[in-house]
Amino acid sequence: MDLPETSWHELPVHARCSPALILDAGATLQEAAAAMQTGGHTAVLVQGPGRLEGILTDKDLRRAVASGAGPRTDRVSGWMCAPVRTFSHHLSTGAAQAAMLRFGISHLVLTEDGMDTGKVVGMVSQRDILITQSHSPAMLMRGIREASDPKDLLQIGSEMRQLLTEYMRQELPVSYSCEVFTALKDALVSKWIGWEAARLGLEHLRFCWLTTGSLGRGEQLLPTDQDNALVFEDLPGTSSQDTRERLLPLARAVNDGLAAMGYAPCPAGMMASNPRWCLSVSEWKSLFTRWIREPDEDSILVCSAMLDMRPVWGDTMLEEDIMEKINLLLGEAPPFLSYLAVSALNAPPAFGFFGQLRKESSGEHRGYFDLKARGLLALVDAARLLVLSRTTTGFRNTEQRFRFMAKAEPQNQALFAGCAQAFLDLSALRVQSGLTNGDSGRYIDLKALSPYRRKQLKAHLRTVAQLRQLIEVRFRVAGLR
Repeated sequence: MDLPETSWHELPVHARCSPALILDAGATLQEAAAAMQTGGHTAVLVQGPGRLEGILTDKDLRRAVASGAGPRTDRVSGWMCAPVRTFSHHLSTGAAQAAMLRFGISHLVLTEDGMDTGKVVGMVSQRDILITQSHSPAMLMRGIREASDPKDLLQIGSEMRQLLTEYMRQELPVSYSCEVFTALKDALVSKWIGWEAARLGLEHLRFCWLTTGSLGRGEQLLPTDQDNALVFEDLPGTSSQDTRERLLPLARAVNDGLAAMGYAPCPAGMMASNPRWCLSVSEWKSLFTRWIREPDEDSILVCSAMLDMRPVWGDTMLEEDIMEKINLLLGEAPPFLSYLAVSALNAPPAFGFFGQLRKESSGEHRGYFDLKARGLLALVDAARLLVLSRTTTGFRNTEQRFRFMAKAEPQNQALFAGCAQAFLDLSALRVQSGLTNGDSGRYIDLKALSPYRRKQLKAHLRTVAQLRQLIEVRFRVAGLR
């Protein structure tokens, strides 16, 4: 997957700006130095009557002190650079860098209207721009491709978290963030597989690394547990077990590498290093045939995750071969969809009897709201079910699945469009919670939400409740639950 076209230079520069330090023109150099040191500022703005008169940078201050020509009691107005150049806070990062180069300045002053008489929004330095550039998706991708040691990938994994924090602070669209981080994580996995394939002499073996779960759907932002698998070709004269034994050391090395980067091993063992999920094309086809033609409660849970699988590295034709078989099976197995519908409705409801949000009543998360189980999971499962019921596996992403359904069923367009937006907003809420608390963001403290966020949360969860009603009626599951 390629990175989205939007890059660091198109992002708004105000997301990087710092509060500006403003002093009166009569302030002394000593007062300016003390204020800059206290607040960690690299420049001070000089305010005159009704407008900004100039700017004094740390470089100007050092020049004044080092030369001995600037007594500490000198006024800042005598050493400032004037006039001060101001810009609109809507300026892009790329345009900000270009302005610095054009005018030979190291700081940009951002105001609401771009004028020196306008309200000051903040200030951006060259260092701020360089940090933005170094943590940009393009630079991280370059770092992944040029990495020569696993330690390099571990460092990039840390920088990716910083980038995610920045994206959330800028309130960039979740769909864009998902595209960026899916591409970066795919590149990380591919790099590691490439290393191991070369080390083990497996470059000429036809196989494909599959990712499932949230990363398979292109929706994973925070590191969660791993969900992956392997598929390999059926070799004439060679048993599947022999090929599997050759691939398992690679799978274990990659799974261990991902674990070192913060992606915990799957508690259910759904990983490529598990022989159960390292299979030939024919073995995968047989497995899906049994799951879809003879569904039961246990197989449905596993099959649901595997239906979101996506090729990351290797021969993608192997995965396409499996998906063709799945499409044929879906066209002949209505009972499977009924079981899938029951599974989709098994998520615990979000609201209590009196319309209040249900919090966890026991365990370590007692008093918290389970955003994943009571909101996001219902959306993910329902979107998958609805798309598969139309015998198509061409959409893996939850938002895309709902957008597809909105076009396919005009009579339910408002509901499905609402579900797509609910998924994006709830995902953003989970990421923000996870970054704040240093966890997966699954359990949120409702008291910590603003009144607006609580109102938005309830509105989206009511949309989820409507979706559950549609599923129950459409797939006639009342007698199966």
